[in-house]
Amino acid sequence: MALRLLTCWMLLGVLFGAPALCAPVVADPHGLQPIEDMAKMPGVTTTVTWEDCGEPNAYYHNGKAVLCNELVTAGVPDFVIQFYLAHELAHGIIDQLDIPITGNEEFAADELAMLMLHMTGRDHVLVAAARFYGKRGRPEAPHDEHPGDLRRSFNAFSFMQKPCSYPPKFNEVCSDAYKRASRNWARLIIPHVEKHGGF
Repeated sequence: MALRLLTCWMLLGVLFGAPALCAPVVADPHGLQPIEDMAKMPGVTTTVTWEDCGEPNAYYHNGKAVLCNELVTAGVPDFVIQFYLAHELAHGIIDQLDIPITGNEEFAADELAMLMLHMTGRDHVLVAAARFYGKRGRPEAPHDEHPGDLRRSFNAFSFMQKPCSYPPKFNEVCSDAYKRASRNWARLIIPHVEKHGGF
């Protein structure tokens, strides 16, 4: 069992691994291409577009991750935009691989996005997101399926496997979050990727 889990973690590293070699050079002012590359895997094809939405937001729908132009005009930092994209691409993975989610998919997409970012050495994106959400502090609302800002900030710190900037009694929660998520997402993703031809 331990060997199987180790193999799963190694394969997750391959899944969320290095960008494709010899890719054409394109304008990428917000540093989004590495985030797109991070989420590429068999059976998943998500198109990333910029659109006018009327508010600084992002969403995923029918194979398309939309980043709203208002994110830029509102002055949202690039690293936070990268987190927005990672979250929407995580929705794409869940949708296109038909991964079963029994709870709130917004929480699951956050978790998968944070896992991918950490596994590919992008803790700086998690730090930026944690600080952004911690500063904004938008409360969690019963009618909104998205996590509240303070919860998102806490979770982002958790995935870096470092002590939280919270009372010490929460540090054990932080240290366990990444281990639990990497094990569980390996079990969820790998069988579904294999249905699409494997690695």
